[in-house]
Amino acid sequence: MKIARYFDVVVTSVEHGHRKPHPKIFQDTLTQLQISAAQAIYIGDNYVDDYVGATTNGIRWILIDPKQSYATTVHDRVDALADIFHAIGDRNTR
Repeated sequence: MKIARYFDVVVTSVEHGHRKPHPKIFQDTLTQLQISAAQAIYIGDNYVDDYVGATTNGIRWILIDPKQSYATTVHDRVDALADIFHAIGDRNTR
């Protein structure tokens, strides 16, 4: 997708050694970024791995949900990756 330039750190479970939602992968990523959970926003497309992992570690979370599977149960969700910047802006004004 050619978006790597927008990220300071990319962590994969294969390289890290822990799969989401294991807390260590989230904690170590925050350490690498030198930020707190309150300063982070996690964006993912898997409710269990991404939502549980992020929220358990106190990280704000946005679900990419193109099928609208969680449209009635998850407030912070978008239909497409392109909608992320709008969602982040909305979240930061609350």
